[in-house]
Amino acid sequence: MKLIISILTIIYTANAQAGLLVEPIIGYNITGVKYKTASATLGTAAQGLVYGGRLGFVILDTIFIAADYTSGELSWEPEGAVQTEIDAKLTRFGITAGMDVPVLPLRVWAGSFKSDFSADNNIAGKYDFSDGDGIKLGVGLTFLPFIDINFEYYTAEYDTYKIGGTTQNFTAEDKGAMLSLSAPFNL
Repeated sequence: MKLIISILTIIYTANAQAGLLVEPIIGYNITGVKYKTASATLGTAAQGLVYGGRLGFVILDTIFIAADYTSGELSWEPEGAVQTEIDAKLTRFGITAGMDVPVLPLRVWAGSFKSDFSADNNIAGKYDFSDGDGIKLGVGLTFLPFIDINFEYYTAEYDTYKIGGTTQNFTAEDKGAMLSLSAPFNL
């Protein structure tokens, strides 16, 4: 029995193909952040350019598993006492798994990530949503050689956050979408 399993393993690994995935990404991110305070639920949209990429492995020329990084500067206008547009920074780091559909110019993926979202405000101090847990789903279309047009939906939840250095023991939620261009290279 061990001999049969060994032979099947050798045959399978001889036919398996794996490659290195390098995929730079640039896109536009729109997110809606909702956060609770002692008196109300507040939130608003943030939007702006983001960049990042994936680094991982491609198995059997269709399945990929990769580390995923996205960061960018967003424009954010929080609700409540502060009615001014401020610059925010978004960072997400996680893992993504997906596949290229063999007969269509289509890619699909799902992932899990950690998220940080922060903004400095001269009136209220720093808004700091850190260590959020999130998931995402995406689809990409390949119309041009080496260029994919991607749409990604994500959601993240923060158990606590800080405003002006004071920890708020309320939840915050970040839901959004990203439209991006990427260039997946299978080396």
